[in-house]
Amino acid sequence: MKAIEAGHMGLTVSNDGVNIRATLSQLGDERRDEMVKLVKKTTEAARIDIRQRRETTVKQLKDAEARKEITEDDAFKGRERVQKAVDKANKDAEAMMDGKIGELGE
Repeated sequence: MKAIEAGHMGLTVSNDGVNIRATLSQLGDERRDEMVKLVKKTTEAARIDIRQRRETTVKQLKDAEARKEITEDDAFKGRERVQKAVDKANKDAEAMMDGKIGELGE
């Protein structure tokens, strides 16, 4: 219990003899702003990862096309499917970010 209080994590600790309860206090404006920045930073990192994976996949498609393993049409269709997947992943990441920011605002 003392360690939790000494950690200065914004937890209020109570002991009823059997259970130890740690409750979170309301987020202050400053802490909320920090959390929103963290959510946005994490979302941007996810977008970067998505773009890198897209670039890797498109490069693999181009290489396969150059080696005549797939046709030009197959490569084009593959790039379209990859772009649709990227668009969906970015949309999902954006929705998750908006939801989390909404939760932090409560």
